[in-house]
Amino acid sequence: MARATARIEKEPLSSERLELAALELIEEEGMAAFSTRKLAARLGYEAMSIYHYFPSKGHLMDALVNRIARGEVSLADGAPGDAVPLPELTAAG
Repeated sequence: MARATARIEKEPLSSERLELAALELIEEEGMAAFSTRKLAARLGYEAMSIYHYFPSKGHLMDALVNRIARGEVSLADGAPGDAVPLPELTAAG
């Protein structure tokens, strides 16, 4: 007899959800520690799931830079030393 397993419903991924979670992760751990694997794990997905929305880490970083440039988010909301310089984001791809 098969044992029933509980399914945990995950919030669906979207480019916006990935971008906001990436910014959170970068603010918490720093750009040097950022990885798409950590991002996916934080959201409860496998790393390859991200590539459906962003073909590479560089594309994700470009989207973050664009979001910051449009003034939609700021990486400087925390302590003054927590801001990630834009050149560091654009070089991360």
